[in-house]
Amino acid sequence: MALKGWTQPATSFDLPGGGSVAVRGLSVDKVAALVREDRDTLQALFGKLTGRADIQAAAEKLAAGEEDAGLDVADIGLGEVAAAALEQAPGLCAKVIAWAAGEPEALEEARELPFPTQFELLVEIGRLTFETTSPGKFLEAVITLMRSANLGLAAAKHLS
Repeated sequence: MALKGWTQPATSFDLPGGGSVAVRGLSVDKVAALVREDRDTLQALFGKLTGRADIQAAAEKLAAGEEDAGLDVADIGLGEVAAAALEQAPGLCAKVIAWAAGEPEALEEARELPFPTQFELLVEIGRLTFETTSPGKFLEAVITLMRSANLGLAAAKHLS
């Protein structure tokens, strides 16, 4: 199959009270937008998720321009990611659900979904996003994106 014929896989969920929503994994464009818009929240969430100081240290090294942050991230369970995200960053979770559903304007509706529904949706969005890579490898990519965003901000400040 050619790239033009490819469609990102989706999973449909029944919603409480009727109706359904289909969600897809997050593309690099959406991840980059999340990093731009919610960088501090993501850093705090990843620090909480792993419970390891090395994540913050690696992020700081990458933000400072070091090429090798010495990050060796073990696989993180998707359920653990979803639970920590719902606890630490409910607004970010709602944004991820709305974006993965292709309805970024439905942020408030995503916020109002019952906890078990949000949890199931986030786990599935994670599964679809990480289908070809582990959450740990994805985390490394996000930290690299954070580094790029920090370098861009530093360059913009220097030019102004």
